[in-house]
Amino acid sequence: MTKIHMDWKRMELTAEGHADAGSYGEDIVCAGISAIITSLGQYMLRYEKYMRPELTLRSGESRIRARPVWGWKEKTRAAFRQAMDGLEITAECYPDHAKIEED
Repeated sequence: MTKIHMDWKRMELTAEGHADAGSYGEDIVCAGISAIITSLGQYMLRYEKYMRPELTLRSGESRIRARPVWGWKEKTRAAFRQAMDGLEITAECYPDHAKIEED
């Protein structure tokens, strides 16, 4: 199971573990989660000087933390919200393979 945690106060998204919804390279749940998280990371890198992201993107372990500059907090929060919407839908569709916690 992939465990996803969003800490809104720290603006930090973490994902650990594998979804185990299929064999390696054919796991659609893992692929979906990876695509969402990687897209968020790439978006933040595009605006790196404003969102100041810290990224770890590895198989089975992802972490994205942002420390936005003044005036970019809401845009950064919106980017995390967009990603979380996709991750929440994925977890709802595949509850045995993805779990989300937020605080």
